[in-house]
Amino acid sequence: ISAYCGGLWIAALEAAIAMGRILAARGTDSAAPMQRWQDWLAQSRAVYHPTLWNGRYYRLDSQSGSQVVMADQLCGQFYARLLGLPDVVAPDYAESALRTVYEACFLKFHDGQFGAANGLLPDGSPLNPEDTHPLEVWTGINFGLAAFLLQMGMRSEALRLTEPFRPRKPLWP
Repeated sequence: ISAYCGGLWIAALEAAIAMGRILAARGTDSAAPMQRWQDWLAQSRAVYHPTLWNGRYYRLDSQSGSQVVMADQLCGQFYARLLGLPDVVAPDYAESALRTVYEACFLKFHDGQFGAANGLLPDGSPLNPEDTHPLEVWTGINFGLAAFLLQMGMRSEALRLTEPFRPRKPLWP
């Protein structure tokens, strides 16, 4: 189980069920797949949070023992809220995880000068300084995080996160 893929899976199941309800309201027989999706959703929800929550954020996965804070660990939660679907996790857990991501992957990563790194330890250090992927700063993830922060009412953090990507001087004369 991984925080990223598991959250996307739960959000995708919620979306499929919502679409199935729309189709059912229009007279389409969608009962068989809907029941299967609802069963998968119940199974997934039963293990996702209890397995991955460590008290501050969601673990990278259920087996590696890694303490890495993954920047887009709650991508599924963001999409679910964006689409008006049920939350993947309770808002207080999402806020705690977002604060941890903001601190570890952004503020403690070169003092927030470059954006949020993909995955760092809670103290802002890399698990392996030789790895590249966890230390990369992806513009899309950063703006997705900023949008998620806005969604959760964390406006000042969202705006601060986008500062490294704003040009300091005009791009052309």
